[in-house]
Amino acid sequence: MKIARRLEKLLRLVTRTPLTLMPQKEVQVEERQPDIEVQFFFNDIRKHAAKDGYRPMHLMGDHYLTTGVHHYYSVESVAPCGTARGTITFITPWAYPHSLWSGKRIQIQEGDRIVGYAIVVKLLNESLLGNPEATNS
Repeated sequence: MKIARRLEKLLRLVTRTPLTLMPQKEVQVEERQPDIEVQFFFNDIRKHAAKDGYRPMHLMGDHYLTTGVHHYYSVESVAPCGTARGTITFITPWAYPHSLWSGKRIQIQEGDRIVGYAIVVKLLNESLLGNPEATNS
């Protein structure tokens, strides 16, 4: 009986207490500013052009793949063997701080296939700014 009373008390307390530990609404990647400006290079592995809004994976460091949204300047799509200038907005930039710098080459992947790479031209998200001498990647 004591357990039932304790559970009843706890239930009343929980139902009266507002839930403050609920996660805040995440800002969608489409609503955020781009993280980096890059020069894209595709290696003719893809069968179709990459359209603006393309969301492949990017190898950050040696062991972290993350998705990012591509936006291309002045073109709607890039041929499978084409190049373009544009931006990438990553979905999890907080997971790999201080990992990029101007001139860094980032692999672009679809599953285990490397379909191209991006050379960082400009960092737009300061939290990603890293030191090229501090890593081998």
